[in-house]
Amino acid sequence: MYAAAVELLLHAPIRVDNLAALEIGRHLLQIQAGGTRTVHL
Repeated sequence: MYAAAVELLLHAPIRVDNLAALEIGRHLLQIQAGGTRTVHL
């Protein structure tokens, strides 16, 4: 989980409190089109 948090902060700077409140299944949306998968916050 630490690696995911660091990766997220590198690409989408957000406050630490907001990062701690994220729920993967609720706030991260995975979209697969063709052979690629994209995750949206």
